[in-house]
Amino acid sequence: EQNRKLVGNLTDLDEFERQKEDLMTNLDHLEKKLEHQEEEHKNQIHDLEMKLLLEKKRLREEMETCTLAMEAKVQHLVDQNLPERARSVLQENAEM
Repeated sequence: EQNRKLVGNLTDLDEFERQKEDLMTNLDHLEKKLEHQEEEHKNQIHDLEMKLLLEKKRLREEMETCTLAMEAKVQHLVDQNLPERARSVLQENAEM
């Protein structure tokens, strides 16, 4: 009977070791999967940061282009209206 108990204990121990190995293998797999996901997440964040920087640069350049165009338009309007204004001022001065 003691032999049966020992055999039963040995069987239980073998089963325990098998389950432990399965769990350790599963744990290793999950750790590798997590590392892969973390790396992928890090790459996605980097890509998004780069897109953000490029978009900011594009918007800055677009704003500068619009500002230069507006400055040119204002200068053109000033140049068009200046002679008329100058005539008005000269006429007002002459009337005084």
